[in-house]
Amino acid sequence: MERRTPRLGHVLVAASLLGLAYLLLNAGVRLRIAWPLFQSPEVTGAERLLVFLVGLVNDLASALAMILPVALLLCVWPGRGLAKKSLLALLFSLEFLILGAILAIDLASWLELDTRAGRFVEQYIVYLKATAHFAVEYLRDVKWYFLLGAALIVATPVGLGIAIAPVLTRLSCEQAVRRRLALVASASFVLLTAYFVAGEWQISEKRSVNDAAENSTTKVIRSIFRRDKSWQGVFADISQDEMHQRLARLWPRATSKPASDIRHVLLIVEESFGGDYWIDLQKRRKYMPEFLRLANEGRLFTNTYATGMRTVRGIEALLQGVIPVPGFSRTTLGYASHLPSLSGILKAAGFRTGFVYGGWPSFTNFARYWSSIGFDRVLVRDDFPDPWFETSWGLTDEIVLDRLLVEMDEATSESERVFLATLTISSHMPFTFPEGRIDFPPGERAHAIAYADWALGRFMDAARQRSWFDDTLFVIASDHGYGRLGDSRVPIEPHRIPLLFLAPKHVSSGTVDALTSSLEVPKTVLCLLGLPECKQFHGRDLLALDNGHHAAAPIEWESYLALVHPDSVTVLLRNESVETWRWNEAGILRPSELDTERGRDASSVFRMAMQDYYGELR
Repeated sequence: MERRTPRLGHVLVAASLLGLAYLLLNAGVRLRIAWPLFQSPEVTGAERLLVFLVGLVNDLASALAMILPVALLLCVWPGRGLAKKSLLALLFSLEFLILGAILAIDLASWLELDTRAGRFVEQYIVYLKATAHFAVEYLRDVKWYFLLGAALIVATPVGLGIAIAPVLTRLSCEQAVRRRLALVASASFVLLTAYFVAGEWQISEKRSVNDAAENSTTKVIRSIFRRDKSWQGVFADISQDEMHQRLARLWPRATSKPASDIRHVLLIVEESFGGDYWIDLQKRRKYMPEFLRLANEGRLFTNTYATGMRTVRGIEALLQGVIPVPGFSRTTLGYASHLPSLSGILKAAGFRTGFVYGGWPSFTNFARYWSSIGFDRVLVRDDFPDPWFETSWGLTDEIVLDRLLVEMDEATSESERVFLATLTISSHMPFTFPEGRIDFPPGERAHAIAYADWALGRFMDAARQRSWFDDTLFVIASDHGYGRLGDSRVPIEPHRIPLLFLAPKHVSSGTVDALTSSLEVPKTVLCLLGLPECKQFHGRDLLALDNGHHAAAPIEWESYLALVHPDSVTVLLRNESVETWRWNEAGILRPSELDTERGRDASSVFRMAMQDYYGELR
């Protein structure tokens, strides 16, 4: 018996119910995100209403983005064969899965990082293989009932896709239906084009309110198609002469006396070792006692800012001293070899170079990047013979630092000069580490910071017993910080990190509270070693500073660009506008009257960054 062709009206009712369910799901996520904001007396009634009205527009746009490829396929492929049904089922399943995954990541991102999913989701999509490795490893530690729940979550959209595909296939055989689908596809395309051309809607000066109104799917789509090079127009009225004059004033070229007896350099990059846990003195003393003990022997910079809130930003600043460009960092872009690097210059000067990392080599292009900028030897997760404790993100800090000791012992026995670097990962999610090491249980960020601190102290105690200790400069820094982001256009305090130069026989101890940037590390190291190539880098020689000279620290956040001064923050927006934010008496950043001079300073700094990367701007 021939199957009846479903009526269009029934299909439209079913599609409407499915769309309504999607809109309600987004509204539920938005309500969960916005609920704490609505308790704040600083959020007005109009802002509360706009969060849901603008949010509804954003949700409808994401629904149209899902409808468009399906409508196009049905229009251009009139048959009802198995291939069409299979392709439709696959398309629906993928769309439902992607939308569900983005919603879940979005909610988790807000609860953990205080921001909606955006550019980092795109990065996970770009490096899908490494992301899949991470997911598989993560699932090893998950309880069976979570796995069952995940299987049901995956099965639901797949089942919907399989169920819907045959119905739409039969329906699309009618010419009249295809004409209507063509109208739907055309209208969807026009509306989506207008939506994305209009850009992001800013309904408030408060970052959290704007974020609450966002839709995670459309934000990811914007991120994927955003042209970072289009920022060049923001700097059009800054000449080359003015740019260099302003940079020379911001970053004077004074240098410290070289320490010719330093033979080796060790760079230890601690994951998320800053932000709230550094700014709050009680947290600092509670969770970072070993670092503070080390700081008594070295030159501590208490007011350093990372160039971004991702590890890739921290790595590129500490190794290449680069000003951040909008969008992806140089490690991810993979075109950094034409720029000077600390490792490349030290290698050319006769240093043996190496990087020790306990995580995945392909994630954000790490291993290839390190090799391209002068590291002769790169050790990654698979190169450790006895990974007796590992998490979904990589090997625990004590394993990585123990291997760093071994590598340093071998390298110094065979080479006159050595530069090794490492990146720790225990203070990254899921915050697990071996029990019994510290007085705190695993599973919380603060406790993982305390474990990372313990492992660092343990490593330094072991290093003191080595013959190479007295001849080594230790540079200890965080890749970035962590903390609640607040409502300023660009969150500043979470970027604040500790920075320590430790070489007791060569660098005098002391504390410097002047504002500094993590990108100034390569210049400082090379100046201390007396290498003339230090002039190739931006920033200042930090060891030549005192507390009287505050400069400016550049930051990239969600494709906004900011230049931090001690009393203000200048923000550059993609639409060529500039904002000035100042701290009020309560220490909260608020919009202020535009400071045009600092606006030109910021334009000069970031024009230089774009010029470094893309060549001279026209």
